[in-house]
Amino acid sequence: MQESIPTSAYPSTLFDDFTKLTRIDGRLALAVIGASAIVFYIGAALLDSVVVRVFESDFWRPILLQPAISFYILVLQHFLRSSRIAVMEEFRKMMNLDRAAFQNLIDQISPLTRRREWIALALGAAIGVAIPLDWNIPDQFRWTNLYVLTSTWVMFALAGWGAYSTSAITQLLNRLHRQKLDVNIFRPTFLDAMARRSFGVTLVFIGAITISLLFIPAQSVRNFIYFVAIYAALSAMTVAIFLLNMLETHRLMVRTKKRELEIVRGHLADDYRRLKERHAAGDHDVDAKHVSAWLAYEKRILDAPEWAFNPQTIRNLAVSMFVPIGTAIGRVLAERF
Repeated sequence: MQESIPTSAYPSTLFDDFTKLTRIDGRLALAVIGASAIVFYIGAALLDSVVVRVFESDFWRPILLQPAISFYILVLQHFLRSSRIAVMEEFRKMMNLDRAAFQNLIDQISPLTRRREWIALALGAAIGVAIPLDWNIPDQFRWTNLYVLTSTWVMFALAGWGAYSTSAITQLLNRLHRQKLDVNIFRPTFLDAMARRSFGVTLVFIGAITISLLFIPAQSVRNFIYFVAIYAALSAMTVAIFLLNMLETHRLMVRTKKRELEIVRGHLADDYRRLKERHAAGDHDVDAKHVSAWLAYEKRILDAPEWAFNPQTIRNLAVSMFVPIGTAIGRVLAERF
């Protein structure tokens, strides 16, 4: 029977602990959180006697921006977990460790700690408190303003936590890249797992950009060229983020290929020397099968990928770049016409 991938192993986060402690499935927890944000929004509008405006775009856009981004951060963290476990499994196999030994190694070298996660949450919330933001909501809407204020603090807190946990896991992966690894350069699953995880990280930025496009006030999208240019530049950042997350993997593959090529070319040099010696000795009936085999192996090594640029990855990156740009253009056209 095939060994199943662990459901709660390797570096876990506060959200993992929350779902484990409450015994609530992650997807159910997300559904409850999303529904609660909507219920509190409608409740605040009821208390302020403006419930008739809850579906007016000029009313809900500045109010629901922060809950939408907060919810998206939690959704991405939930789905990044599966890609994180898949990457860790690939490292464990390349290190030839059982799960207990690998877990012990992770505990020793991981920079992700609960204390630091709580600090990141607190710092994010503090930034949300310190930054003066004007959402153009009348002062008489006390409950709505309280909802916006609270959701702003939550958004900044989750952004701080998400930034820390993502960077800490990236740092952990960089440390694992420097361990003694048995890398099979002809086995693409390692590159594919890293590509999925790196693309998941870029989705954090893509989603935040797209959500902000949908929720920012109408007056902010009047200047077509300026507006689209900003979001085009932000979209281009997604490719840079993907490449930066894949950089250590690329370097590992380059080092491994270089090491393999040195071995192969050493054998080729020896075989060439022996062939020349036999030829000089008058033995012209030379069997060059070994040389042909080493040359074929050398070509395989040279052709082995160093980046995870398969058609699926390229397609995902292209779509990720154009989603924010397309949303920006659509939003401008919708406001104009």
